[in-house]
Formats: sequence, C-alpha cells, structure tokens
Amino acid sequence: MKQCFLFVALFLLGSQAIAQVIVDTTFNRVIRIEGEVYSSNKGMDMNLESVGGFSPGTPLRFGSPDSRIIFISPEKELMMAFPNEDMSGYTIEPIRSKYNTRPGKILSYIAFVKFLEGRDWLVLGDSVQLEVGKEEFPLSEDHFFFIRYQLQGDSLPVNKRLSHRGQQVLFSKQGIFQVDDQPAPIDSTFGHQLFYYDVLKPASTLIHSIRLIFPDERRLRAEVAGIIRYLGIAYPNEEKIRAIQNYLFEVYGTPEKENLQEWLKRHFNL
Repeated sequence: MKQCFLFVALFLLGSQAIAQVIVDTTFNRVIRIEGEVYSSNKGMDMNLESVGGFSPGTPLRFGSPDSRIIFISPEKELMMAFPNEDMSGYTIEPIRSKYNTRPGKILSYIAFVKFLEGRDWLVLGDSVQLEVGKEEFPLSEDHFFFIRYQLQGDSLPVNKRLSHRGQQVLFSKQGIFQVDDQPAPIDSTFGHQLFYYDVLKPASTLIHSIRLIFPDERRLRAEVAGIIRYLGIAYPNEEKIRAIQNYLFEVYGTPEKENLQEWLKRHFNL
C-alpha cells in the first residue's frame, strides 16, 4: 500500500514538473536587455532584467528611446521589441538579418577594402586569424601589417605590429590593445586604421579604417547558451546556428566564418 501511495505521489509530482515545463514554453524568454525594460501588469511595473521572461501580450514599458529587449518567442523565433521615437508605444519584430560572413581569404587590396568597409568585425575568443594572398601581401620580417590608433589623452599615435604565421595574420585583443605592457581600455581608443608595411621601400599602405569588436566573452556565451536552451533539443542545429548568426549580427557585428565555426564547436559543440 505504501509503495502504491509513493508511486502515485511521484507520478503527480512528475506531472506537475511536466506541466511546469509546458507553461514555461508559452513565455517569451529574455536573451538580452539594453537599457531598462519593464512589463506592465495590473498597474505594476516589473523589471524584466530580473524575471527572465514574460507572457505574450504583456504590455511593455521602456526606460529610454535606446532601450530594447531581445527574446525567444513561444514559436521559437528570435524577436526584438523597441520603443517608438516619441515613446508613445513600441514595435515587436523578428530578427532576420541578412547575415553574410564573407570570404575568409583576402587575395587583393580591393578585396581587403571591401571586407573592412562598413564592417563591425566581431572577434570571438579574443583573437582571429585572417589569410591573405601571398602575391599581393607577402609576409615576412620585412613585410607585415600594423594597426594605428589614438589613445585618449595621448597626442602620439599607437602603432601595433600584427604577428603572422605563414600568410595567416593574427588580430588579437592582447596584441593590439596593450601599451607599455599594460592593457589599454578599448573604449579609450579611436581612429583605428590598418596598414601594410614594406620595410625595403620603405613605405606603408593604408588599407582601410578598421573596427574590431571584442565582446564580453562570459556574457556572450551566456546569451548564446540561452538561445540554444530556449530553442530546445529538438530544434535542428542548422536553424540554431542561423538564429545565433542573426543575433550576433544584430547585437555585436559580423564574425569571420572560420572564427565563428571554431567558436561554436568549442563552446557549444555545434
């Protein structure tokens, strides 16, 4: 009799747990909040940063015109909500970015310019390697790339030579943003430009301005883990990767193809 009672109790507890999971899947699951976003329910505001989800149809209130929230809907779609210009209401729309990793190998000067033009280059794992063509950009002790930028409060520019292995050029956070053996806060730097230098001429060639995005890795991995978790085990990996790509493009920038593939494989086995 006791065994029967125990079985019934466990069954009921299991049913409640399953029911709770089903209820949870009807929520909009929060991935990222920028600024302040509140859910308004029965005249009370709740900061969504602390609750992690909200029911579809729940009124939202935004703390500023720049505030926005990104979430996974119950239909497994990546969505974004942001206020109207006059703050009188807000818009909810799917994130379907025209994501393009672009070719990983740079064969010519023009190709390099096009690669960097208008690009927020997201670097995953704090470093990325980019292959360049030997005919256009031979690399050696006498031929190399360097990045020049200004440090706030300093009148002299900072020139940082980029290391290479064969024709692979390394762009690393530590190698670029370190001055006098001390880390330079990226936010205090500006005017970043990429050059190719020929010692034998000697001459430097400006390739283009360059905007490197080094995210907070811990926060980014938590956000991507949330996307994967809320999409669910049954969701195809290809679709998960596409959702992650769209999220990165919308929030951070565009990573180089191989850098993204290696990062997803290393941290999420995707």
